[in-house]
Amino acid sequence: MGKEWRILSINPIISSMFDKFDQKFLQSKAGPGFTIHVESLEHGVETIEEEYDDALCAPYIVDKVVEAQRKKYDAAIIDCFRDPGLGAARQATDIVVVAPGEASMLLSLTLGDSFSIVDVGLGRYKRYDPPARVRQLGLSDRFVSERGAAINVAGITEDTSKTVSEIVSVAREIQKEDGPDVVILGCTGLSEVAESVAEKVEIPLVDPSIAALSMTEALLLSGFRRSSKTYPKPAKKRRNIPGTAYLK
Repeated sequence: MGKEWRILSINPIISSMFDKFDQKFLQSKAGPGFTIHVESLEHGVETIEEEYDDALCAPYIVDKVVEAQRKKYDAAIIDCFRDPGLGAARQATDIVVVAPGEASMLLSLTLGDSFSIVDVGLGRYKRYDPPARVRQLGLSDRFVSERGAAINVAGITEDTSKTVSEIVSVAREIQKEDGPDVVILGCTGLSEVAESVAEKVEIPLVDPSIAALSMTEALLLSGFRRSSKTYPKPAKKRRNIPGTAYLK
């Protein structure tokens, strides 16, 4: 019998609205020998949609990843496309830590030469300047566009048929007007409708939750280690972060 791997998928929000679906969905997509557990946060924000939210939830994400290592998990996934707290969590622990924004963009480039992103938010928009996360990853030359759908995160699952229709409409506009090789869904909350959208879009579509899970499994199976030069251990100093049990 082979190695049994335990992965903690963290919904980095204080709402558990996605937990039940994610538990069933991610486990159904996991390879043999991988067990997925899903947890959300006790402290932080209801949804993550901007840099302000990233900053407020980051300490509690890192705390949860540190806790995962203490509980002998082999890996943690920070299940948000914005990758909040990712670098800090890698510094603070030795286990594999993956997040969907980075994973989906890197994976998309094995499927085509360029990518666009379908974002969620309060209204439709379009941008052709690479967003901050794309620039951080050094992928500006491969980025084509980002377009927003008129759906907020909390409303994704309220009417899934409406969500599918809106995401498909935006993805088709991207395909027709911007011409990327691959489209990435810019929110892990869209996993519930990803397969339905993919059936209606002609170019490859990447679900960031599956990209993160696949990369996590690959890193565990490969045994590759991350760079201590890129992710050095945090300096020892006094810290006082309310609501954290491990970051003291």
